[in-house]
Amino acid sequence: MNDRATPAATELDFPTQLITDGDVLDADVEYVWHRLLPVVQKLDEPVHLVRVKLGLAEVGRPLRATAQVLVDVHGDLVRAHVAAETMSEAIDRLKDRLVDQLDHRAERRKFRRHRPEAPEPGQWRHGTRTVPRPAFYDRPPEEREIVRRKTYALDPITPDEAIFDMEQLDHDFYLFQDVTSDSDALVARQDDGSYLLMRIGDRHPDPAPSAFEIVVSEARPARLTPQEAIEQMDTLGLRYLLFEDAESGRGAVVYRRYDGHYGLITAE
Repeated sequence: MNDRATPAATELDFPTQLITDGDVLDADVEYVWHRLLPVVQKLDEPVHLVRVKLGLAEVGRPLRATAQVLVDVHGDLVRAHVAAETMSEAIDRLKDRLVDQLDHRAERRKFRRHRPEAPEPGQWRHGTRTVPRPAFYDRPPEEREIVRRKTYALDPITPDEAIFDMEQLDHDFYLFQDVTSDSDALVARQDDGSYLLMRIGDRHPDPAPSAFEIVVSEARPARLTPQEAIEQMDTLGLRYLLFEDAESGRGAVVYRRYDGHYGLITAE
């Protein structure tokens, strides 16, 4: 890996760093700054650092170009990480991804400014997270039911991108379509700081080089109905369970809500 030239310090109000891995061209270095700096300079908060990493793997490898950026916005670390066939395409995707991540941050900060007071016992409102997280309300099993159902069209992204989105959204797990295995998948935060990657289907290739410590599960999630998934989750004492929906064949997740009820997320 090599440190490469960055924009002149006199041109910016914040420090920059760029690292390359592989045969990255000077033209690509110039292009990434051309695409990213206008996005960062539009921010109305202090920026303390912009760090970029460009990587180019050997010819013949799919999605051989990777691009990453970390922006320290007034103490908040905003990250984006993409992969593509060519470096120029990766840089274009990185710019779009950074805009999305900054929008996520703005939305979360707006919500937190207007969030309600702490919930009453037995209730949970998204966005009222405290540190440490509150314990689950131990609702009697006969009173539990699925009170929240969400169906999403899953974007094809890398596990790294899924982890970035999960962290930006402050979730414990994230359902997505994994481009490295062409399957529905889930990433989840583990207690030791690593991330678990689980996939629907038989193919379990190793993920691409990652900025995170990812543990790939070799187990294939069972084909279940939502009710069967809930029963299995409760029997195993889990907070969430990835399963293959018996009706659609797509990935789905049941999870325990903090109010003691269940939530269900399914792929469209």
